[in-house]
Amino acid sequence: MLELVNFSNYKEDNIRFFDNNAENLCDFLELNNLDGIEMFFCDKWEKDVHKKEFIKGVHLPFYSNWLDFWYGNEDKVLKDYETKNTIAKTYNGFTKKGMLQPFADNIALAVDAGAEYVVFHVSNARRDEVVNFNFRYGDKEVMTAFIEFFNKLLKYIPEDMTVLFENLWWPGLTLLDKNLTGIFLDNIKHENKGIMLDTGHLLSTNLDLKNQDEAVTYILNTVENLGEYKKYIKGIHLHYSLSGDYIRQVQKENPFFKKEFEIISHILKIDRHLPFETKRVKEIVEMIQPEFLVHEIVQITKEDWQEKLSIQKEALR
Repeated sequence: MLELVNFSNYKEDNIRFFDNNAENLCDFLELNNLDGIEMFFCDKWEKDVHKKEFIKGVHLPFYSNWLDFWYGNEDKVLKDYETKNTIAKTYNGFTKKGMLQPFADNIALAVDAGAEYVVFHVSNARRDEVVNFNFRYGDKEVMTAFIEFFNKLLKYIPEDMTVLFENLWWPGLTLLDKNLTGIFLDNIKHENKGIMLDTGHLLSTNLDLKNQDEAVTYILNTVENLGEYKKYIKGIHLHYSLSGDYIRQVQKENPFFKKEFEIISHILKIDRHLPFETKRVKEIVEMIQPEFLVHEIVQITKEDWQEKLSIQKEALR
């Protein structure tokens, strides 16, 4: 099992956490007994900072709301993004080819870096839906469209590269339905495929959880209910978030978030990426036996990151 942390190559983050220095990053990984990073490429790759030997996986970019664009529902896309200029910036133009290009580019970077795996999000939610949870598309519709989306990228993905699909609490791959999960996986035409179980995302599908022990039990039960498909879980994004009270509050108030930073702030109040503290978290890892364990924790400062990482690693001892 490779034990990793998530990180991006935002220039500001590299300066803030590691002074844009490969030795500092290497020291951090060694101090925490980590095998490397799951990289999110969002800036120019500086190979002398994020060396190939550090990069074990790559989290691909994602569109939180893409089905309307994919289906050519121009009026609905314009309602969410208001101007054609914003649409073009969001989807890299006005065509499916342009929309797919950032994925192809990131896959090329992953291949160049020698990454063992890449991660796709499988979900869809419009701007108002991330608040009120009144979704127009269901799990099956999202997964069916994603299969078409993915198949157009197959030519860029080496046969020996592992492709992992991540669950979210929005419609798509939620892991709550064994049969739909099976249909999805069976229709992915790539031999080296699997699931990246995001524990925090899964917890956001249950608004009644009150503590970490209940959270672990819910995760274990959900995985067990996947039956024969649980063997496809090859990676874990390990973190927790209990946000049921907050979700119910915003559903009741139904605020309208127009600005992008408001949407991001709202999502981070749901998807908090906090460390597990309960020793029972070991049961998740022992049950799944993943190939990749990623401590996916929000990084505020280097000291904050180190503290949260230490808490979660201690829980796993």
